[in-house]
Amino acid sequence: MNWKQLQSVVGIAALSIGTTAGAALAEGELFMYNWTDYTSPELIKKFEKEHDVKVTLDTFDSNETLLAKLKSGGTGYDIIVPGQNFIPVFIKEGLLQKIDASKLAGYQNIADDLVSPAWDAKNAYTIPWQWGTTTFAVNTAIYSGDIDTYKTLFEPPEELKGKIGMFKNAVDTVAFAQIYLGLPLCNESPDDMKKVLALLESQKPHVKVYNSDGVLERLVSGDTDLHQIWNGYTVRARKQKATIKYAFPREG
Repeated sequence: MNWKQLQSVVGIAALSIGTTAGAALAEGELFMYNWTDYTSPELIKKFEKEHDVKVTLDTFDSNETLLAKLKSGGTGYDIIVPGQNFIPVFIKEGLLQKIDASKLAGYQNIADDLVSPAWDAKNAYTIPWQWGTTTFAVNTAIYSGDIDTYKTLFEPPEELKGKIGMFKNAVDTVAFAQIYLGLPLCNESPDDMKKVLALLESQKPHVKVYNSDGVLERLVSGDTDLHQIWNGYTVRARKQKATIKYAFPREG
């Protein structure tokens, strides 16, 4: 699988510098809005010490939450971290300021395929920050069967019924359903969306929670035994509970 193909199944977080929703830019202060649990407290302390600046960090759990906050004209941020699929929306809504990314330190280290990506030509508004995969993880002490299929998620075995955690993020949830049903991604067909809805409704009685926050804690505590999750979170979860395993669905 090459990088262009990989972009369809991974999430890429991009740093966008300077929002127009009440620009911050206060002397000696940096206001950042990032995904929950994505910013190391130690890194913030180190940055504050090295650059003599106070960092204020707010967090969100979905691109939709980020978009709503900025459109409401709330507190301005110097840096926000949207997923790549929402960047064209933010640009169209006039919520981002242009940056001269080529002059930023480390720009020369960006992978060639992420320089001038489809969602932000010439990196006019953003620079890539990190990327990873998203599927789901299972506590194999509870269910030891085949987890490398979306059937485990959407048509769960008895051991997992009522113990499933799903993201509140509709983008990933719908994409999973489309892949399982063999439907095209980026799909607005009403008939196909009815099939997606029917699948999610049939799964709903077995879902304990729809929440993109607290994923790690729920899996480790046993509050859920299967949860939509990111690869990085799974590494952290396995350090606390070795029976947690990350799924690689064969459907895609």
